[in-house]
Amino acid sequence: MFFLTGFAHCENESSEYFRQDLVTLTPNESQYILSENDSKLITCKGTDIKWMNPWGKYVTNLKGRVRVVDGSNPNDEVHVLMLFFYKIEQKDFGNWTCEGTYGKKSFEMIIYEPISFKNYDKEVVVAEDNSAIIPCAASGSPKPHLYYYHNNSPIEESIHFKKVQDGLWIDRVTLNMTGNITCKAVLNTSQIINTLEQSIHLEVQCEIL
Repeated sequence: MFFLTGFAHCENESSEYFRQDLVTLTPNESQYILSENDSKLITCKGTDIKWMNPWGKYVTNLKGRVRVVDGSNPNDEVHVLMLFFYKIEQKDFGNWTCEGTYGKKSFEMIIYEPISFKNYDKEVVVAEDNSAIIPCAASGSPKPHLYYYHNNSPIEESIHFKKVQDGLWIDRVTLNMTGNITCKAVLNTSQIINTLEQSIHLEVQCEIL
């Protein structure tokens, strides 16, 4: 009898341990990068499950652009609740969570926005030995990384070159810096590769004494 009691106790522990992993998502991805106007369906399975949006509120809409669809069988202990996005918008960005009695699973929604540059004049004129800013501001989602080139040669940050919020700052320009400064924006993830370039001509003039 002692043996049977111990066995039942272990069985209960194993059952409870198994339940901890009952909340599952299909597809099972931690991150999705989607474009505006895309649609997406994520299925959650678990016990007494609910979907929560990035702002901490439960999704209860059965109709509308973002809604839940109950796919459960009344006779099954495991429930099925689908989260459907129709024509995704930028405001859908963030972490979406399915939580239930025995755990929760989340995924991050990233809304892809192609790279674009803010318009600037295509030439910067500066006197020798003065400082200059080569303007470059790129937008996109995820946020792109910026790289700079002088006549196709990479520019490394130093005491003379520094990346700033609105471009590339150059300290004490010299005549041999005259040429094209290219700003290259790169967005590189496991799902998206996007690059865009713009060039601005830097004209360094002799300082008139």
